[in-house]
Amino acid sequence: MTVDREGPERPEDKMERMRSLRRLTGLNRRSFCERYRIPYQTVTEWELGRREMPDYVLELLEYRVKTEQILKDLDLEEDFFD
Repeated sequence: MTVDREGPERPEDKMERMRSLRRLTGLNRRSFCERYRIPYQTVTEWELGRREMPDYVLELLEYRVKTEQILKDLDLEEDFFD
């Protein structure tokens, strides 16, 4: 998912996108990390702004989470990503 914007995205905006993405899944941080195989400390640091998440990682996660949501809405809950 590409976002139209002028200049680089502010780190605060990326942090909020990450938090919103995790909320969309309905998972707590630990479960989100296990589901998407991302170290817990890494996600914590991204969400707290201690470390900046690479744009491509955020875009790939958004794509996967939103695709899974669409499949779930269509009752196609088989996990095509694993």
